[in-house]
Amino acid sequence: AYMDYVEKFLKGFGFSVRRGNRHSYGDAELVRRVAEANAWPADLYYVCHTNALNNGAYHGSRIFVGPNDAKAMRWANTLVQWRKLAYYDSDALKISAKSDLKEINTTKMSCVYDEIVFHDNEIDAAYLHCNYHELGLHTAYAIRDIYDKNI
Repeated sequence: AYMDYVEKFLKGFGFSVRRGNRHSYGDAELVRRVAEANAWPADLYYVCHTNALNNGAYHGSRIFVGPNDAKAMRWANTLVQWRKLAYYDSDALKISAKSDLKEINTTKMSCVYDEIVFHDNEIDAAYLHCNYHELGLHTAYAIRDIYDKNI
């Protein structure tokens, strides 16, 4: 799936990548993942989800960062610039500061919380399933740029 491609491309670029178990959910798993990242320590905590809202009325990406995290905001902007090259509606890519997400509030490093598409929107869901490779590649390019350009 999408994160498999992101991981593959990042490792190909020479990055070390650690991922949580995609089949484990819940608060205990979230706490474990954050603790592992904080202990590593990671440079970036990248969270990938799909979203659902109003029975498919919305589409696009919603990327959240901490309200006082200028670095994460720059990184999210880099991600949007790359995603515009791979996503079918570049006007539907939004970045917002958000303070009520545990990953954003409990990681020691900057967190980019990426709700990549709305899975209850048929077009978005189909687009994701047909474009894992392309979207994953462009996310990996964005992360590579963040570090290559010291953004």
